[in-house]
Amino acid sequence: SRYTCREYSEMLERYPRFKDTAVFGYDFDKYPVTYNDGLKITKLHAALEEYACAYYVFTLKTTLLFANFSIRTDSILRDTGNFPLRNNDFFDRDPELQEMYSKYAHIIDMDMIRLGKKMVEDNEYGRTLHPGVYVISEIDKERKNMLELKETRSNVAETNQKNDLFNPGIMMSRHANVVDYIPVIYFLFDLQRPEGWGAGGRELGEVIYISDKSELAPTLPFFSPYWLFEGIFKGLKAKWDSFYTSYIHNRSDETAFVYVVKNIIAAISHHYDKINGLFGMQTLKLEIQSGRMDGDVKIDKWRLLTKKDRSNRYRTDCLKSVYESYVPNRMHIDDYLMYAGILATPEELALQHSFFQEDIRKMKGERRKENEK
Repeated sequence: SRYTCREYSEMLERYPRFKDTAVFGYDFDKYPVTYNDGLKITKLHAALEEYACAYYVFTLKTTLLFANFSIRTDSILRDTGNFPLRNNDFFDRDPELQEMYSKYAHIIDMDMIRLGKKMVEDNEYGRTLHPGVYVISEIDKERKNMLELKETRSNVAETNQKNDLFNPGIMMSRHANVVDYIPVIYFLFDLQRPEGWGAGGRELGEVIYISDKSELAPTLPFFSPYWLFEGIFKGLKAKWDSFYTSYIHNRSDETAFVYVVKNIIAAISHHYDKINGLFGMQTLKLEIQSGRMDGDVKIDKWRLLTKKDRSNRYRTDCLKSVYESYVPNRMHIDDYLMYAGILATPEELALQHSFFQEDIRKMKGERRKENEK
C-alpha cells in the first residue's frame, strides 16, 4: 500500500547506511538522486514511492472493480517473466476455458464511500477507499433526489441519505487515490432519469445518453465473401422459417428431408453467429452533457464490440434477485382473471388496485354524498 511505500521511503531517508542495499542496487555515485523536470525537484525516494504505488495497482491479481452487481473480468497477469505483463486481449479468450481465468467484481460496501454516518458501525470494509472503478446500477434508487427526501432529517440516529455524506465522499475520493498526480479512482453510475438523482451527486460528472445505435455487423473488409453469403443465407433462412413452421404443423419434423435441411441451416447459422460474436460491432450514438444539464450537448460515438462486451460480461437482469427475495409466487398466468368483454366493468377496474381508479372511486363517492344532501 501507499503507507508501506511511504514508510519504506522514510526509512531510507532516515538511515542512509541502508540506501546502497535497499534501493535495488542503485548506483548513487554514477546516477543522480534528484530529477529536475523544469517545474520541480523530485527526490529519488519520492519517485520510488510513486513508482511502488503504481506497481502495486498494476500488478494486483484481483479485479479493480467494485459494484452492486456482478461483472466478469478476464484480465490476466503474467508474472513468470521479469517485469509482469498485463494481458487484456479479450479476442484471444476461449469460452470453453472462461471460468479458469475469470474474476468477478468485488461486492461494493456503500460505507466505503460514506464520510459521515455509516450503516454498520465499525465496519471493517468501510474504513478504506481502494483504487479502482466503482459501478453502481440504479443510483437514483439508492440516493434519491431532494423531492423524495423531503421528509428525511439529517439529525437522527439512523443512517440516511442526508447524514451519510455520500456525495462529499465522492468529491473527496481522489485525495485517497492519487499516484503521481493522477487519480486512480473512477465512478460509473446508471439510472433511467438523471433528475432521479439529486443535483449534489449528479453534477459531479457527465450525463451520457445512448440516443441511437446501428445494426450489429462484423468488422470485416468489403471484399470479404461473408457479405455475399450473408445476403444469400438471410434470404434462404427467411423462406425456410416460414415453410418450416407450416410443415411441422401439418406433418412433423422427423422426416429425412427436414432432418437434412435443418442440419445444413443449423451449421450455417452457427457459423454466422460465431462470426458476429468474434467480429461483431455496434456503433452507439452518445449525447454527452455536463451533470448540471445546462450546457451544450456533445455528440460522440462508442463502438460496442460483442466479443468484449457481451462475452458473459454481465447480466441485463443483474438485480433479478430483488424479486426472488419476496414470497414465492404460486400464481400461474392462467390463474389471473381476464376481462369478460371488450369494455371493462367497474368491478374489473377495481381489481387493478390502481391509484387512478381509486381516485375516481373516491370522487364518485363524494359526488354521491353531495347529491344525497
